[in-house]
Amino acid sequence: MAGWKTELTRSFAHAQTAHELGTELVRLRQLLRPRVALAEHPGWPEPIRAALLEGLRSDLCAIQEELEKAAGKTSAASRIDRSRSDELVAAVRRNPLTFLLPLAPSVVPAAESSTDTETKPGRRIIF
Repeated sequence: MAGWKTELTRSFAHAQTAHELGTELVRLRQLLRPRVALAEHPGWPEPIRAALLEGLRSDLCAIQEELEKAAGKTSAASRIDRSRSDELVAAVRRNPLTFLLPLAPSVVPAAESSTDTETKPGRRIIF
């Protein structure tokens, strides 16, 4: 995470537009994939997996909050105008790091039970 945070700081400092910032946030999410894979690994006993996922969740939520505050503070430091600051905050919110978090079990829709073998029409999304 230390290397990732260094990369985050560099990306945040060098992004000139809201679009560039959004692109960098998406790229940085990809760099977090190994940590997500580690936390979700099926070989962990359930208490360890739950602790790793909770640690990941709290880290990403805290970093997301810090990013939003940092994007909002830039106008307070008189470096850029308020509308640009609002654009940066919006870009951070549109590209959240928390997108990587697995859905909580209570959020995952229950599988439909079907007694017939008939295929239902429509699009099927597989995660």
